[in-house]
Amino acid sequence: MKWLCNSIIIFFLLLNGENVYSQKSHLKKAELFFDAGKYAQALSSYHNYKKVNKSADLLIKRGICYLYTNQPDLCIEDMYQAEILKSINYKRFFYTAKAYFLKGEYEEAAKFYKRYLNVLKRSNAEYDLIIKEIERCGYARNLRYLPQIAFTENLGKPLNSEFNELKPKQSPNKAERYYFSSDKNDATGGLRNEKGITDIVKGKFAYDIYFSEFLEGNWTSVSTTNQMINTSQNEVIQGFNQEGTILYYLKKNFDGQTFLLADTFGTDKNILPKPINSLPFKAELGDQDLLMFNDSLMVFSSKRYSKSGDYDLFYAYEHNNLWSEPINFGPKVNSSFNERAPYLISNGNTLYFSSDRLDGLGGFDVFKSNFVNGFWTDHQNLGPSINSPANEMDIEFAADGTTAVFSSDRIQSFGGFDLYISYFKESVYGQLEITESLGFLDLFRAKEQSSVNTPVMTKENSIQPKQPIKTKEVISKPFYYNTDDDILSPGNMVQIRTLADILTIFPEVKVILQGHTTPEISPNADLYFSVKRAEKVFNQLLKMGVNKDMILIQGFGSHFPLAANTINGVSSTLANKVNKRIDIQWIISPETPLNVKYDTPTVLNEFRDNRWDMFQSKNSNVTFRIQIASTNQMLKSEWMSNYKDFIIEKDRLADKYIYTLGNFLMYQEAVDLMKQVESQFLISNLKVYLYLKSSRLNKTEIQTYSDTFPELMNYIKAQDGF
Repeated sequence: MKWLCNSIIIFFLLLNGENVYSQKSHLKKAELFFDAGKYAQALSSYHNYKKVNKSADLLIKRGICYLYTNQPDLCIEDMYQAEILKSINYKRFFYTAKAYFLKGEYEEAAKFYKRYLNVLKRSNAEYDLIIKEIERCGYARNLRYLPQIAFTENLGKPLNSEFNELKPKQSPNKAERYYFSSDKNDATGGLRNEKGITDIVKGKFAYDIYFSEFLEGNWTSVSTTNQMINTSQNEVIQGFNQEGTILYYLKKNFDGQTFLLADTFGTDKNILPKPINSLPFKAELGDQDLLMFNDSLMVFSSKRYSKSGDYDLFYAYEHNNLWSEPINFGPKVNSSFNERAPYLISNGNTLYFSSDRLDGLGGFDVFKSNFVNGFWTDHQNLGPSINSPANEMDIEFAADGTTAVFSSDRIQSFGGFDLYISYFKESVYGQLEITESLGFLDLFRAKEQSSVNTPVMTKENSIQPKQPIKTKEVISKPFYYNTDDDILSPGNMVQIRTLADILTIFPEVKVILQGHTTPEISPNADLYFSVKRAEKVFNQLLKMGVNKDMILIQGFGSHFPLAANTINGVSSTLANKVNKRIDIQWIISPETPLNVKYDTPTVLNEFRDNRWDMFQSKNSNVTFRIQIASTNQMLKSEWMSNYKDFIIEKDRLADKYIYTLGNFLMYQEAVDLMKQVESQFLISNLKVYLYLKSSRLNKTEIQTYSDTFPELMNYIKAQDGF
């Protein structure tokens, strides 16, 4: 019996010793990760250590981990518990203030900054910094009431992760593709410390360059770039040249040296990119954020010329194969704080950038300055729809000026910096304008020439060569929907606004809104509702000021599916995804400087229905359609179920719906079907009409195209009055 009691005691002693060892191990790991700045990993170990709540110092450390993993409420609670334990570490006031600031509770943040200020001596290096943070709280409190100019959302997975995603850059040649840099856990080389040695505790993942494509409403899986670009060291994308043939990026070695490199997307993947040393941009001297606006203008941030050591924005231009020295944008743009990540829109008259100046919502905010009447205007904060209490960097606008992407480490991020997109209520129209000259650059060069007594050539004393008009490229995407409410979803509204802007700039252009759907109620109802859905988009365009004569409306119902509605007798989920859409068909004269690229859904041949393909293939020619009826409401006739190629269009002048049947290349084919319908179903007053690119031709247009399309002569001869 005595032996049994001793065995039990020994067992519990061993068990308790193992728990003690395990607890010490958790604490040691937590401290190691904390010291390495790896707060997510440290937090996990702190959670496993059971005595954190009894130690004020550990509560403060865990609170810091909460703060830097976007959990400000838990940070505030831990700092408060440390105060209850009578902590004399007054730095907890500072972290509590930062947590409240991150939440956007600026008044509470100011209170705790003041509490921290009260325990600091004036000689303390932090004293002036805390005063500035208190001032920042005051500015931020007022800025949060600025107008909402956009709707912003996280781009989500798979782009974003619990790591950092930075520098989103749209491909100049593939509008659906975006590049970015990330220190994700699949980075080349794995975890390495500052010396480049593998270290699973203090090591961090390096930045690599990745890309993803937005196809059919979803982001594809993230892919890595050329294997010769990504290494075990840091590669951070900067952007592209104007033609999209060169990718610029920064490479930072383990010894701290940074170089600018370029990849030309060559076929030989064994050629290592080489450093570029011939530009005014000097990565090895600390320059950042290179924007190659075109072949002869670059914009970037540099601290080489700053007495305070902060970044300012500069530009440099090329003339006669020589680059100028960097030129400061001046005091309206630059300040005594950091100005980073410049983005100059297409017309060159608006500069967007990030700055950590005091009059922001916190950290780095996005600002803009306009070049007006020969001067850059005072900087303007974009407000709370773009900026947050955290940091916003790397803004870049899409070619249509309706959306912008940027990176931010705001509280809504998965971890660190994530990529975000903003849908603007009003387009940045300057992004749609193409210019051959830049006002601020022309002015600088004129002043430079004047300063050396060189006559400045003006329009009055020189012959101005006619500049070629650049063609504007537009990516045309369908409006997808699942329910009728989705037609005016935020994403579709952005596309509608883009369409309205383009039609405003090019009033000679016409578009056809073509509604499609899957089989839902009945063929007749599906046909009618498809044109009614297209009308929703039409009405929004009218509200945005578009001339109604520029828009035609058609409904195809479920008669012309792109994807097969059933596969082996089973309803296709793909069909439900791609067939419920409103297409945009553009009618553009050759003289109009507008190039439309159609971003149509991708459907593999084995899942494709060829009816829509056949319909589209005919429309580059003249086609003949039979008008069945013109009515104010849905046409319901049993005989209509005998045919699968009805189309309905809206006659806006008469406010009627026109039902047509067929789409024939030969006039006689249409006549034969018309006679068949008349005799079989005792229907009269049918007539054949002509269409070109799905648009009905009038008498004048018919005569105009008669030489181009010989089949028109058969139609002309058969008509009275021709």
